[in-house]
Amino acid sequence: MLVRWLCFVLIALLSKPALAATAWIDDEIYVPVRSGAGSGYRIVHRGLKSGTRVEFLGEDGDWAHIRFGDTEGYVGKQYISRSPTAAIRLEQISGDRKDMESRMTEMRERLSSVEAERDRLRGENEELKGSLSSRSDELENLRGEFASGELELSASEAITKPKEAKSSRGLLAVVALLA
Repeated sequence: MLVRWLCFVLIALLSKPALAATAWIDDEIYVPVRSGAGSGYRIVHRGLKSGTRVEFLGEDGDWAHIRFGDTEGYVGKQYISRSPTAAIRLEQISGDRKDMESRMTEMRERLSSVEAERDRLRGENEELKGSLSSRSDELENLRGEFASGELELSASEAITKPKEAKSSRGLLAVVALLA
C-alpha cells in the first residue's frame, strides 16, 4: 500500500510541470478618467487604452490632470508616461525598418544601373584608346614618310586639291606640314 501511495505521489509530482505552459501578462490596460483628483470622484470616461495620447494639464498629488478630446479629468500619475509606449515605439521602428529596406532595394537597383553604365563607358574608353593609338601610329608613320621625302604634298596642293586633302593621309600630311 505504501509503495502504491509513493508511486502515486511521484507520478503526480512529475506530471505537474507537463501541465504548465508559458504565458505573458498583457500590458493593454484601460484607465478610467475621473472628474476629480481621487478615486471617490465619478468616472467621466470608462477608460483610455494604454498608449493613448493625452494632453497633460498638471498634477494634483498622485493624480494627473489630463484632456482627451472633449473630455477633461484625472487619472492616476502612475499611468502617465512622457514617452510613447513600447508598442508604439516598436510600430514606429518597424515602419522605419520597412522604409529603410525599400530605400536599400532602390539603392541596390541604382548601384546596378551605375555599374552597368560604368562597364559600358569602360569598354567605350578602351575602344577610344585603341583608336587613338592606331591614329597616333598612323600620324607617326606619315611624319616619318614626310621627313624621309617619301610623301610630297605642299600646303598649296592641299588647299588647291581638296579631294586629296580630304583623305586621312592627306589631312595628316597637312597636319604634319603645319606642325
